Amino acid sequence: MSAKEQGNGWVLRVNKAKNGWRSWFIYDHRTRSLRLEKDRRLALSNHFVAGKDQLVVGKNAIMRKFDNQVDQYIILKKKLIVNKADKCLTPFQYKLEVDNAVTWWHCKDLPVQKWVRVDAKWHGHDPIDKNEDRLRINSNAKTIAELKRIRKLQHIRKGEQHITWDLKTKQLKEQAKNAAKTEKALIKQSQDRQKARAAYEKKQHKDRVRLMKLKNKAAKQSRELELKMTQAQIQ
Repeated sequence: MSAKEQGNGWVLRVNKAKNGWRSWFIYDHRTRSLRLEKDRRLALSNHFVAGKDQLVVGKNAIMRKFDNQVDQYIILKKKLIVNKADKCLTPFQYKLEVDNAVTWWHCKDLPVQKWVRVDAKWHGHDPIDKNEDRLRINSNAKTIAELKRIRKLQHIRKGEQHITWDLKTKQLKEQAKNAAKTEKALIKQSQDRQKARAAYEKKQHKDRVRLMKLKNKAAKQSRELELKMTQAQIQ
């Protein structure tokens, strides 16, 4: 429990394992409420706004004066701590960090939503009232190990995604480079074909011009020869 009061209660926060009075609670089976051992008037509740829904999700879990409200009905369901709206006690943004607030959030059976009851005898002897349990709520080593494992997997997956992304980027760059080379080769091939066609057409034009000149020369020589033969006959 936080040492700082907020509104009409004290916000629950994640803290290092301590044996102080803020770490010990009483679960009352008769009222289904989780009380602070040092001051049993304080019960685990939801930090709702007056006049609003008492079981609204996403609000901080607080220790507030017990007045038998619906948000103070708590169920210890295996490793989950659940309220009347079936919302679980969850560290804010799923971060199991020191001084991080604890909220009521949707139960997703996540490691950070699993708490371990450390039951203890009443100062060395059994409680007189059998309807009450003295306990401390911890996030055990298994939960922390599971979180570390998940974070490690996330880091590995992120690294794999980064490698995959780099590989895809490299492949795309290589494809773009090959496409540019292919396009350049096709352009050069097209230019070469155009040049070859232009050279062929130029040669054909020269051949036609030369043939035309030869024909004209032959026709001229033929006319001159005919003229000379006609003049010779007249003489």
